[in-house]
Amino acid sequence: ISEDHFGSFEELYREHPLLKYCIENLPEHARQVMNTEIFAPFFNKFNSFLSSDSGRTWEVMFWSLKDPWQQFMGHHPLHLACALGLVTTIEWLLKNNISTETRNGYRDTVIEVATSTGREEIVDMVCMLGNADVNAIQRLGGTALHTAAFYGYSEIVRYLLFVGADSSVVDHEECRPLERAAEAGSNSVISIFLGHGDSLERASGSWTAAHAAGFAGRHETLEFLHTHHFDWTSRSRGMT
Repeated sequence: ISEDHFGSFEELYREHPLLKYCIENLPEHARQVMNTEIFAPFFNKFNSFLSSDSGRTWEVMFWSLKDPWQQFMGHHPLHLACALGLVTTIEWLLKNNISTETRNGYRDTVIEVATSTGREEIVDMVCMLGNADVNAIQRLGGTALHTAAFYGYSEIVRYLLFVGADSSVVDHEECRPLERAAEAGSNSVISIFLGHGDSLERASGSWTAAHAAGFAGRHETLEFLHTHHFDWTSRSRGMT
């Protein structure tokens, strides 16, 4: 995305500092779309919103924290502050008893948003100050542990297990966090689950780590599973 396409970034940022935070503090997994055709419409739409009367009103409300339940795109400030990594704002909101169980427009709780950033300090803050439910079911049927496993956030996986996350929960596709780690090719995360006592074996017909890795083309993970004596005769949905 070039400045020639949108005009001067710095001029835009001076007028709308919140937009600068949104762009410069995106989690890595979200940043992957920044140079694609997906991001340009978002940039234009968000800039247009901030330039409108309602956008300016919302921006003032957010920065002053006068209305912690504003509903821009279904996100109140605690979700947004976690997504942008605004640690001071997160701490202020939690100390003022803003609930971590409120769900955004995607039906996710704050622990899911915090986990997606990949920053353990934010997850810790939400859990310790906000007493977040680490086993809250999110929009896709899984928990924050599924998200951490899929993105390969080893330290967050360890932390969530330490504070009581249940690694046996299955999501809408009957996958545990371990299978999501295999799907993503995160061998280090699979090792964490095995060390935690989880098994590669599952009930007959269940989607296994090998099925997940094979379906996603994760050859190194399949080799990793082989070294851990995976039972290659296991069937899922009729397939070995």
